[in-house]
Amino acid sequence: MPGGRYVTALSFRWLTTLYDSLVEGPQTALGMRRGLLISLGDLSGRKVLDVGNGTGTFAMLLRQSFPDCEVAGLDGDPRILEQARKKASRVGLPVEFTEAMSYSMPYPDGSFDVVTTTLVLHHLSKDAKQATAHEM
Repeated sequence: MPGGRYVTALSFRWLTTLYDSLVEGPQTALGMRRGLLISLGDLSGRKVLDVGNGTGTFAMLLRQSFPDCEVAGLDGDPRILEQARKKASRVGLPVEFTEAMSYSMPYPDGSFDVVTTTLVLHHLSKDAKQATAHEM
């Protein structure tokens, strides 16, 4: 396995439920993601995959910004995916979230027009980063 030991988003499982308040609030993650969104240009009608989607913040931002694009998220942590699904459901955003590791994605080649990733690569070993880049 290229990833070795799995590391949750904030290193400790008990912090998973606090992810949004700890990362999106005091840090500049949301601002960074808005900047990334602007740099992507018009995604209307495109299929987009957000790798390491965490609680779904960027996937939801994509869907809100481009209502006619198809957005999917992928993350290896089932607990954080549960949070992402609940968030998207609460606001009525159709985003498909899949549990899988970034270096072993369950999609055929060419399934997406655009692939994004934020705040996940630093969790991976060098081998896992290379495998993730290859998958993307």
